[in-house]
Amino acid sequence: MASKRKLQEDVEKKQIPIGVKVISVLYFLFAIIDLIILLFIFKLTGIIPPERPGTPVGIIFTIYSISALISQDLLMIGALTTGIPYLAYIVYLLPIGLAVLAIFVGRGLWKLQKWSKNVAIIWAVLGVVLSGPSIVLNFGLPLPYILIHIIGFSINLCIASYLLFNKNVKSAFR
Repeated sequence: MASKRKLQEDVEKKQIPIGVKVISVLYFLFAIIDLIILLFIFKLTGIIPPERPGTPVGIIFTIYSISALISQDLLMIGALTTGIPYLAYIVYLLPIGLAVLAIFVGRGLWKLQKWSKNVAIIWAVLGVVLSGPSIVLNFGLPLPYILIHIIGFSINLCIASYLLFNKNVKSAFR
């Protein structure tokens, strides 16, 4: 108990860099986005009954349904409707797992826990590596879809480089 209190006092004494705070909040937002995506998956697969089209929720789901038809989400939706139950479970559990991980990473970054910095770096590097080819391969798709990938690539590149190379971040996580 005393060591936990000492650790908390040490974290409070350390100055948390503003960039780490921003990245921490971003991970909480990523968790919310993952849960919203799960809600859309449930909606598109009929687990949640359709809303009336005139309601705000119905409009959001309609917009997402249209964007799903022009993106790779069609493959995920197709996997859910082809009768492959195990794949469907994976598709349902993946956003939940990512959301839980994002919450823990965001909290760990806020508390300057070194493991969370390492996980955030790995996650950001994976985002850069995976979104780079995605931008090139999906170049013929509508501009908003490509912009989403470019923004994701840029955010992940900024997170990885900031956590890896900033001197204040290195000293804060020691």
